[in-house]
Amino acid sequence: EPPNANSNAWEVLWRCFPRVRREGLRVETINNLSNGITLRNSVHTEFGKFSIALKPTDRDDTYEVKVFRRYPKLDRQLLPESGYIELKKAHDAQDLDLPNRALLDCHYRLAEILNVSGIAEVIEHNFREWEDLKGSSCHLLREDGGTDIRKFLRAGLWERVIGLKSSSLFYFSNYLIIKI
Repeated sequence: EPPNANSNAWEVLWRCFPRVRREGLRVETINNLSNGITLRNSVHTEFGKFSIALKPTDRDDTYEVKVFRRYPKLDRQLLPESGYIELKKAHDAQDLDLPNRALLDCHYRLAEILNVSGIAEVIEHNFREWEDLKGSSCHLLREDGGTDIRKFLRAGLWERVIGLKSSSLFYFSNYLIIKI
């Protein structure tokens, strides 16, 4: 069962991706090395937004680099020309696990779903709008009460429409799938 009553994301994840559960991903193991990967900062950011993913291939530790439309065009030139990457252990880290193949596969499949459905853009837009409003709200509220608060409500409550809390989705996209 999920780790706690507020963990609908875990329930969905385990139901849709039973291999993730079999691999032992739980709240207690989220920081395990098999759930980690080191990436350049810009790639890390896009990985968390599901605009880039690593699709497992038939060869162990070799992945196809899947880039989605929202991935920055200028950063594409920094990716491998072949479109594939092989994960290897550093010479001084032979005793450490590589990222878990099942978790990378889960991240890839979620990226496909979010990007094909268009929900990734909706989520990113709403996060950006909410962050912008939070950062400047003291300058946007009129003392005379004439502020149109619809944009605050729309941005702040959008997650209720999809049944997630903003913080849960951030957690889900940046830590639940791959802790970076």
